[in-house]
Amino acid sequence: MRKLARFTVSMEEDLLRAFDALSARRRLRTRSEAVRKLIRERLVERAWAAGNGRGREPVAAAILLVYDHQRPELLSRIVQLQHEFEGEVLSASHVHWTRDTCLEVILARGRPTEVEGLADSLISLRGVKHGRLVTTSPADLDGDSARGQKHPHTHRHAPAPAPAHAPTQRTPRPAATSRRRQPPRRRKKATHAHP
Repeated sequence: MRKLARFTVSMEEDLLRAFDALSARRRLRTRSEAVRKLIRERLVERAWAAGNGRGREPVAAAILLVYDHQRPELLSRIVQLQHEFEGEVLSASHVHWTRDTCLEVILARGRPTEVEGLADSLISLRGVKHGRLVTTSPADLDGDSARGQKHPHTHRHAPAPAPAHAPTQRTPRPAATSRRRQPPRRRKKATHAHP
């Protein structure tokens, strides 16, 4: 565990009330936790902006698209762009939101220019009603460097799933056994002697 530093913050009472209300809505237990979270969010924003265009470190992003699935060729264009950026696209999830609207969430990782290029290409497609790029960066938020240095793991990583477009292999079912299902046993009713 890292050593914590304590400091005092002075602010106007109405600003503090607003901060406490925000912390409560975000379900943050303490003011310290809320301040840490806000500082980390700002550091990630700055790291993303600083790396944009020249960053060598990978960034991560979620691209959210809400689109009209009745639009001809839109879905095939979305899939085509994902293939064009196959080095950046990690996975995609498709949801039928309403009768005419679908939601697509695409997880991506790569250099900021490539990830933003993918997002811009997708969001600008005709038929996309709303799009948003949500970004994060493995910035030096807690004193750990994200420059590819090894760090000790206390958890295991699951094996990478097969790409969504790859054919899946079916696991053969075990051969049926000849055992018959036995009917459930009936319990005997307890008899109570009444005086």
